[in-house]
Amino acid sequence: MAAIPVATGRLSRRPTVAARLISWFTDPVPGIQWKGTHDERDTPHPDDVVRIFQTMERLKAGVGKHAEIPGVRLRRLDGGWTIIDSRITVIPTTGPMMILAEMTPIEATT
Repeated sequence: MAAIPVATGRLSRRPTVAARLISWFTDPVPGIQWKGTHDERDTPHPDDVVRIFQTMERLKAGVGKHAEIPGVRLRRLDGGWTIIDSRITVIPTTGPMMILAEMTPIEATT
């Protein structure tokens, strides 16, 4: 499992929520083409980006402090996707919204 704290805020190309990785608590999920390492494509599958941002909107609106996003596809360095289950936890703060994102790899696909 990989765990990361993330700060959220606004980004012009997204309607209301954007996220920025602050640091890894553990090693990143291996073999993933993280955005910016080779190109600027999003790491999650485009259909999963929609699910991620919908979940973030609900958390930002105060609907719960935890959320599960099962079956997220992350772009692999060698092609294909690694499927992860993700658990998002809101970290109480007086500043920008902070979350902890836990990623558990499930399987790799081609």
